[in-house]
Amino acid sequence: MAPRIFLSKSRLTAYTQCPKRLWLEIHRPELRVDTVQTQAQFAVGHQVGALACAAYPDGILIAPDNNLSAALQQTDTLIRQNVRRPLFEATFSYQDVLVRVDLLLPIAGGWHMAEVKSTGAAKPYHLDDVATQVWVAQGLGIPIIQASIRHLDTQFVYRRVGDYTGLLIDTVVDDRLAPHIAERAALVDAAKTTARGSEPSLATGDHCD
Repeated sequence: MAPRIFLSKSRLTAYTQCPKRLWLEIHRPELRVDTVQTQAQFAVGHQVGALACAAYPDGILIAPDNNLSAALQQTDTLIRQNVRRPLFEATFSYQDVLVRVDLLLPIAGGWHMAEVKSTGAAKPYHLDDVATQVWVAQGLGIPIIQASIRHLDTQFVYRRVGDYTGLLIDTVVDDRLAPHIAERAALVDAAKTTARGSEPSLATGDHCD
């Protein structure tokens, strides 16, 4: 029997960039080195994520990454009980693909899924992140009525200490997601096949950036 491979949004992103990167992240994670610049970007991303959550005082923070089984169970319980409150880091698994959604916001008929980014605009590669999350949610029968990239408004002016109202704005991407969602199943299968095999032999190149 083939070994069971678990994927995440970030692992699928790694595969899309370079199949060898995915293989190394799974089989040789000790080789990874994050630069000071990368670590700084992570820190900014966490700060922006915290601000995005702070906009919803009644929101519910799902269990952390170090207890994913609890996160899955807590999310499932809240969804089944139809708790209509914002969920932070809602956690879902479908076909061995696990995702944690930055913001899952209740709206008429279902949910608004927002992916928070610390960029000044929605980027084309962000669509794959959102598509993976929507694909997983739809596979579980969760109605995603709207999906967006929530990013920094470069016109924001900081006027009062602690007031970040307006810092983040949404770019709705519903009309651009369909082709990305349609290719998720094939992409997941291809990524699992790569992960189960031997290390891909790929030369370095522009894709490494």
